[in-house]
Amino acid sequence: MNNNVRKLTDGALMLALIGIFIFLDIQLGGMLSGYIVFLVPLPLALYGAKYGMHDGLVVWFAASLMAVILGGFTELFYIACYGMGGLYYGDGVYKHKEMAKVIVVTCLITIFTNAITTVILASVFGYDLASDIAMFKNVFDQINFTQLTGIINIESIIKSMIVISTIILGIMEGFIIHFCSKILLTRLKFNVPRADFSIFKVGKWTGYLAFIGFIAYNILYGRISDPRINDALFVFSMLCSLYLIIYGIIGSYNLLGKFLGTTNNGLRVIIIIIVFMLFNLLLLTIGFIYLTTDIKERINE
Repeated sequence: MNNNVRKLTDGALMLALIGIFIFLDIQLGGMLSGYIVFLVPLPLALYGAKYGMHDGLVVWFAASLMAVILGGFTELFYIACYGMGGLYYGDGVYKHKEMAKVIVVTCLITIFTNAITTVILASVFGYDLASDIAMFKNVFDQINFTQLTGIINIESIIKSMIVISTIILGIMEGFIIHFCSKILLTRLKFNVPRADFSIFKVGKWTGYLAFIGFIAYNILYGRISDPRINDALFVFSMLCSLYLIIYGIIGSYNLLGKFLGTTNNGLRVIIIIIVFMLFNLLLLTIGFIYLTTDIKERINE
């Protein structure tokens, strides 16, 4: 009986926190859901870590119902999707799942959410995708992008860049949710397992293939007459660089902790963000080394 009362009390508290977020977001014209939506999963992550997915679904459904009553479809979508991400993360802590897999699923949820809100149903959520494409096309025309790169179909490249940036943003939001939830749960004495991304085994050949794809465009630039092949090669080069940068981030995070003695997780994240913004080619190089050498085994040792 006491346990059920505690569940109800904690659930009401989590709903109150989410309700405050929804109310402030409505009053501020969607500013909170646009900039700090990663706060939404935290109450459900806490509840899921304490009581698991089964009981957490009740709170998640109540939060979604409250969102549609107070704010309509937009608030419902944000609360439902990000709330499910937080609840899944909390359930992973509750059931002591492999945190690397939990983080990957959380990132997939945030990628899906960003794809719906910024690409697939952009007009529903207030984004004018056509206007953004026209604006970027105008910028590329002003810098003579076609003459510099040989790419003729600029609009398709812009669309590809928007999709890739949506994926990157979703991955970053997933990791932000992970770090914020981990800090919160650790402070509240929950045992959050360490994420071991080494369970995702990839062959060294993927590193070499990604590096070849990255430099292929620069080598073949001006030597291919078919513009469609040229555009496809450019998109493939971007995807390869993204793959190397992701592993560069993972490798940098582990390297900072192993060889530089930086045990503060927050400091490591800040350093990686700075490097990503200023020296992303360095992260790409680290990703190539991390994939093609035995540095992973040396770190684990």
